[in-house]
Amino acid sequence: MGGAIALVCLRQFPGLFEAAILSAPMLGIHTRGVPRTLVHCITGAARASGFGLCFIPGASRWRADRAPAPGVSRISSDPGRCRLQYCWFSAQTELRVDPPTYAWLDAALRVVVSITRPEFLARISIPILLGSPGIEAFVNPRAHRRAARLLPDCALIEFPDSKHELFLEQDAIRNRWLDAIERFVVERVVT
Repeated sequence: MGGAIALVCLRQFPGLFEAAILSAPMLGIHTRGVPRTLVHCITGAARASGFGLCFIPGASRWRADRAPAPGVSRISSDPGRCRLQYCWFSAQTELRVDPPTYAWLDAALRVVVSITRPEFLARISIPILLGSPGIEAFVNPRAHRRAARLLPDCALIEFPDSKHELFLEQDAIRNRWLDAIERFVVERVVT
């Protein structure tokens, strides 16, 4: 979601930043094989019927007694960093993010439609580094490739062995991402 918000900001306030680095931005949402238009109809109907604040099927509120096993984590394949994130969420409740509700998913789908329009992306002219994990449960990597083609100045780096959170991944993956960020800043921003 942060990447989508960043793109809206970059489009609305050109010149505010010299460059941007986006890690797994929400440019397309995995809908588990259900057509996006059908998902949008369902979420819209749920909102209109007063069920907007209900979690989507299969989702439930975060609970401290249900720490995900690193092997099934959707954010990282690094066991230590999975535990670290769990500890952050346990200690600082404001850091936690509950699963999507119908209203959130409906709004997210609307944002994705607006920010992925070719005319929207074409008007963001600053250099952008976009990190795209390949083992994604949340966002669609194909949308990253499409956006990278439509953004005037975008460097796409794909991480086929990474889950969603590049900054919390195993050292080999995370270090490649951090090296790419350093190169991008040195070559494109600090000149």
